[in-house]
Amino acid sequence: MRVCVIGAGLSGLAVAHSLKERDIGFVCLERAPDVGGIWRQPEAGERGPGYLSLHLNTAKQLTGYAGFPMPSSYPLYPRHSQVAAYLRSFAEWAGLLDHVELRTEVVAVWQAPDGTWTVVSRDADGTESARRFEQVIVASGHHTEPALPNPLPPGADSFGGTILHSL
Repeated sequence: MRVCVIGAGLSGLAVAHSLKERDIGFVCLERAPDVGGIWRQPEAGERGPGYLSLHLNTAKQLTGYAGFPMPSSYPLYPRHSQVAAYLRSFAEWAGLLDHVELRTEVVAVWQAPDGTWTVVSRDADGTESARRFEQVIVASGHHTEPALPNPLPPGADSFGGTILHSL
C-alpha cells in the first residue's frame, strides 16, 4: 500500500478517486460508520458540526465532482441528507468503497527516518494495527477538533449549559 488517506468526506473521496484513476495503491481510513463526513452526521447520531437544517452554501454545480454531477432533481443548494446521499453514490460509482475502512480511527501517525509513514489505527472492535505507507494525506476536515478560546471566558467553568465551538 503506497498511500493512506485519512477521512472519507468530500475531500477524502476526491483524493481517493484521483489515486484510483492513477492506479496508485491506497487505503482510506474513516472513523464514522459511512462515508460523507459532516454531511451525514445529523441523522446518524454522530457528534460534529452537522445540524438538521444544514444546507450546502455553494451551488450544486460548483460542488459536485467532475464527471459525476449532482442529480438535476436536487435544489440549487441541497440539504445535508442530499449531499450525504450524493457522496455515498459517488463513492459507489467511483469504486472507492473497497478501499475505505469504516469505523477505523487513526490514533497516531509518524514519519520514520527513511521517509516512510507509520499509521496506527483502531477498528470498531478496538483492535489496533500499525501500517507503513509512502505517503499520508490528511482529509479529516476542519471541524474535527473544537476551536475554543484559551482560556475559556470567565464563568465558563460554572456554566450549566453546553459550550459549542466555532471557527
